[in-house]
Amino acid sequence: MKKKEFDILRKLQSGGVDSKYLLDIYEEFKNNYRIKLNLIQHPAFPVETALNVISSLFTPDILNVTKNKRANPFVRKKCEIEFTQRYNKIPIGEKISLLKRAPLNLIEYFINEKDVNILKVIIDNPNCTEDLIIKFVNRDRDKIKLYNLLIETDWIKNRRVCYAISFDKEAPIRIWMEIIPNIEFKRLKEISVKSSLHEIVRKRINGLLLKKK
Repeated sequence: MKKKEFDILRKLQSGGVDSKYLLDIYEEFKNNYRIKLNLIQHPAFPVETALNVISSLFTPDILNVTKNKRANPFVRKKCEIEFTQRYNKIPIGEKISLLKRAPLNLIEYFINEKDVNILKVIIDNPNCTEDLIIKFVNRDRDKIKLYNLLIETDWIKNRRVCYAISFDKEAPIRIWMEIIPNIEFKRLKEISVKSSLHEIVRKRINGLLLKKK
């Protein structure tokens, strides 16, 4: 059995098989987890059958399928949805482990995440983009947790991120002092005349404006 399983898995990876062959393999080995997992990621495997299999997969494997560009887009999307539906029931340690390697299309689901440990993992994820960071900045709650994390990263030097933060009325002074050098002259002038601006921040901006003239 082990040799036959190995031969089937190798053939699935090599390609050159049609839907009928794949369905025949599925019917014969539907209780074999490894073969089933590889079958649903094969581009020629019937989508309807693959969609019915996804709920029986382990969560780490579901995450892997979402990243597999060889798999059918509908299968990958179904895995995304399945992952998000399971998310709240996953222990915090496993969440951290999974989100460390989650693709961008998956971590985008967690814009409103509150847990600071999860936020840190998402921000540090190599698939995280400036657009995603800006979406976090533009959310309407738990900004302080986010800023406390961002200030320890290079994202706080990103011009687009700094520009987005400059519109946040709740941005703390510590963040302002970090982002001011990375905001363009025109935007600094707009900010400097706002009556709600903290005087420490205004003084820092005016000093920088004088230097840039």
